[in-house]
Amino acid sequence: MKVGYFSFIMVILVCLGVLVCSCAGPEKSLGGELFAGRWEGDGVDAEGNEFVFAATITETGENRYRVLILESFDAQDPMHVMDGVLEGGRYTYTADEGLYTGVCELAGGMLRGYYKGPVDGSFQMRRVDE
Repeated sequence: MKVGYFSFIMVILVCLGVLVCSCAGPEKSLGGELFAGRWEGDGVDAEGNEFVFAATITETGENRYRVLILESFDAQDPMHVMDGVLEGGRYTYTADEGLYTGVCELAGGMLRGYYKGPVDGSFQMRRVDE
């Protein structure tokens, strides 16, 4: 009788483990919970100018996100507004009402990307703990 009970408990634990793993899989870890939030970044444009910035990312629905690029977290007005879609860890966006386009890859807690427009460049961001 004890072996049957033990086997039943093990089956329940395995099922719970599978459920937890399926809910916390790659898509969930790249979804709104980890993508949205506060980030700090730096980059360089095609002319060699280096820059630093803060960013806030909010979910706007159905894998769509808005990224506000700020001078600092207490800045009132964003320097750039990026709207796009997150699919499989890849954020494809347009910024400043279509003036810029770009792509970011989310991997290993970093967001690395590029932009193209009047001036091209690349950047990376790190999540800021809240």
